[in-house]
Amino acid sequence: MRQVVYFGLDAHVRNSALAAVGMDGNFFMSEQLRTRDVSIVSRIVAVDAKEKILALQESTLAAWLAGMLRGYVDKLVVCDPRHNALISKSANKDDLADAFRLARLLRMGELRPVYHSDHQHRATFKAIAQQYLKLRDSQRSLKTIIKAKYRRAGVLRVDGTTVFSAAHRKSFLEQLPNAPTREMVSDVRQANWCQYRE
Repeated sequence: MRQVVYFGLDAHVRNSALAAVGMDGNFFMSEQLRTRDVSIVSRIVAVDAKEKILALQESTLAAWLAGMLRGYVDKLVVCDPRHNALISKSANKDDLADAFRLARLLRMGELRPVYHSDHQHRATFKAIAQQYLKLRDSQRSLKTIIKAKYRRAGVLRVDGTTVFSAAHRKSFLEQLPNAPTREMVSDVRQANWCQYRE
């Protein structure tokens, strides 16, 4: 039985790569697996060790995998892939090699963790907050585009939020020089869910 095993999981939608290194840093296991709970869990359980530590990179699969695997390892680290230069900038891109590098970085303490709660309600709250921020940024971007289109057409007084309100929309559109420009600005508004109302 090994004392400590460090696992690296390079997860993708169809297949994932799992690699493991021991306390001495020597690589002793790598395997391509179907990305299913049974495949991954059974492989981790099969490794005989007193302590199992697993790392995977933040992705769309990370929350699901972390929730599923937390009960089968002693410690689980979800890390920020932008800080893993050994993996992201490697000339030799290969899933098994990436999983091995992830396990090595975990063993050396070189991974930067990303917060993933082990409580489902906190994970749900985090997802909702991230979605809100994404929608807010999309709305800000759309408002910038609309104001830029007005300014390109010579309508310069578009500061504030009045230009986005339903009550003033017609008066602003009438200031545009021609029908194609009015149609272009209207299309930007209609193509997005983001209508500002005062």
